[in-house]
Amino acid sequence: MKLNNQLIKKVADDSGAVTVMFAFVFPALIVFYSLAMDGANFNSKRARLMDSINQSVLAIALTDNRNATVEDVSYNKSVMRKYISYYLGDRVVLSDNDLKIKVNAVKRAGNNAILDYVDYSAASSLVNIKTRILPYARNIGGSGFSPEVTISADSNAGIIRKTMNVINKGTDFLFVIDFSSSMRGARLNLVKKILDAFVKEALPVNDDNVKNTIGMVPYSIGTPVTVSSKNFRGGAQLGCSFAARLKPEYQVDYAYWYNKNMRSYPYANYKLAAYDADYYRHIFHQYIVGYSYTPILTLSAMRTRFCIKNGNSGRTVGRYPYSCETEPEIGIFDKASMHSKKFIDEYERFAALINKANRHYNIVNIDTIDVEGTLAGDYLFNDGAVTTFTHLYATSVNRPFAYMCDAASSYTASKFSDPKGQPSFHVIELTRDVEELSKIQDMTMHGTGYTDSVNGLLRAVPVIAKGVNEKKVIIMLTDGEESGTTSSGPLALRNKLIGSKNDGMNLCSVIKKGLVDYSGGVTNSAEIYYLSLVNDSNRMRFWADNCVGTDKSIVASNYKDLMEVLLAIAQDGSLSYINKGD
Repeated sequence: MKLNNQLIKKVADDSGAVTVMFAFVFPALIVFYSLAMDGANFNSKRARLMDSINQSVLAIALTDNRNATVEDVSYNKSVMRKYISYYLGDRVVLSDNDLKIKVNAVKRAGNNAILDYVDYSAASSLVNIKTRILPYARNIGGSGFSPEVTISADSNAGIIRKTMNVINKGTDFLFVIDFSSSMRGARLNLVKKILDAFVKEALPVNDDNVKNTIGMVPYSIGTPVTVSSKNFRGGAQLGCSFAARLKPEYQVDYAYWYNKNMRSYPYANYKLAAYDADYYRHIFHQYIVGYSYTPILTLSAMRTRFCIKNGNSGRTVGRYPYSCETEPEIGIFDKASMHSKKFIDEYERFAALINKANRHYNIVNIDTIDVEGTLAGDYLFNDGAVTTFTHLYATSVNRPFAYMCDAASSYTASKFSDPKGQPSFHVIELTRDVEELSKIQDMTMHGTGYTDSVNGLLRAVPVIAKGVNEKKVIIMLTDGEESGTTSSGPLALRNKLIGSKNDGMNLCSVIKKGLVDYSGGVTNSAEIYYLSLVNDSNRMRFWADNCVGTDKSIVASNYKDLMEVLLAIAQDGSLSYINKGD
C-alpha cells in the first residue's frame, strides 16, 4: 500500500515539466531573438546606407564632373565615403572597391555634340558587419546569421538625372580669344565653329524670354577695334586699344604721336629724335601713300606732291632731306618755329615708351603699368580705362609700336584708300544681335601674332562691365603659353598681375569682385574660365591656382569637348531623382 502511494505521488508530481520543456524551447528562443534583433540591426544599417547613397549621389551630381579624370573619380568616392561615415559611424571601413559610381551622359537626338542629360547612380557594400546575439548559429548547423554579414545598396538606392536646360538665365558671356600665330588655321576654324554653335544655343531665334548677351575680345599684342575716322585718302583707319593705367612718365598724347617713329633711345637732344621721326615719315609716304595710287607714284612724284626739300638737313639740324606730311596739324614742324613745341616737350617721354613697348612687345608691360592705379576702385570697370589710338597703316618697321596690333592687317598699300577697310579682327561688344556676332566668322590674323592673355583679360573687363545681366562669365580661349620670358614681355606681366596670391593685387580676384560690386546691384555672380586647346600641365595649373580655380581651368582640344564644356558653363541644369530604367 505504501509503495502504491509513492508511485501515485511521483506520477502526479509535474514540477519538472516546465524545465524539460524550457530546455527544448530555449535554443529556439535564442535563434528567434537573433533573427529579430540582428535582422533589425542589419535592416537599419541597410536603410541608413541607402540614405547615405541617396544624399551622396545628389552631391556628386551637383559637382557634375562626370568621372572625367582619375582625380574626379577619387573625389566622388571621397564624397560617398564621407556621407556613409556620417550615416553609419566613423568605424565603418570602406575600400574603393566597395564604392561604385556610374555616369551615363546622353546626347541630344540628332546632335552628338550637345548633351541632353546626365544620369548619376551609386552603389556600395558594407562588409564584416558583426552578428551580435548568436554569431555562431550557422557554424553549429543551426538557423541564424553568419558571424559577419555583408549588406549592400545597389544602384536603385539613388539615381539622379541632371537635365540640361535651355540657356535662358540672363547671363553676359564674353569670349576672350587668342589670335596668335599658332591659332591660325585649324584651331581658329574650330573656335569659329564652336562660337557659331554656342550663339545658336544661347540666343535662340524668336525667343524673347532669353536675356543673354554675347561679346568677343580677340587679342594678340594689343586689341584692334573699328573706328569711324578716315585717312586723307578716304580710307578707313584702324584702331588699336589697351586697358590699363600707365605710370605718369609713360603717359602720352597718342593722337599726336601715333604716326611718329623713333628707334634710337635715349636721344641726346630733340633734333636727333626729330631726324628719325622725319625719316620714318618719308618712308611711310614713299611705300604706303605713294603705292596707294594707281598708277603707283614714283619717288619723285610722291616728293613733289607731299614733301618739301630741306635746304639744311641732317641729324644735327633735326631734318631729313625731304620732310613729308599729310597731317600738318600734328606735324613734327610748325610755321612758328623749326620744330613743334609739343614735339620738343614730349619726345623724351614718347621715346622712352617706344623703348619699353618694343622690348616687352606691348605698351602695357611690367615697366610701364601702374598696378595699383589699374586695380584700384572702379577704374577698370568702365570705358575710361580704355585707350584707343589710330593704328598707323604701315609695316612694323615704320610704326612706333612694332608689335601693337601688328596682326590686324596685311598692310597692303592698295588698301590704304579703302573706305570699307577694317581690322582683320576686332572687339565685338556685348549684343543679342546674331548677325553682329557672326562677324567673328570672317576674322583672321596676319603676320606674326604673339600671346598676351593678361592684356586680353584686362581689355575684356570694360566690355563685360557694361552688361546688364545678373551673371557675368568671361571665357578665355587660347592654345599656348604667354610670349616673352619671366623677366620681359607678356609672361612677366602675367606673373606680376596674376601670380600674386594677395587678393588686393591679384587681377582675377579684382575682376570677379569688381564685376559684382560696381554693377549697381545688377550682377550677383561673376566667373572666369580658362580654356586651352592644348594641354600644358604647368600653364593650366598656374591659371587654376592663381586665377580661375581647378574646376575652371580646362583642356578641350576638339569640337565635342569644347561644346560640352561651354554648355556646362552656360546651362544651369535641373536635378531630379528617377527610377531605374526611366
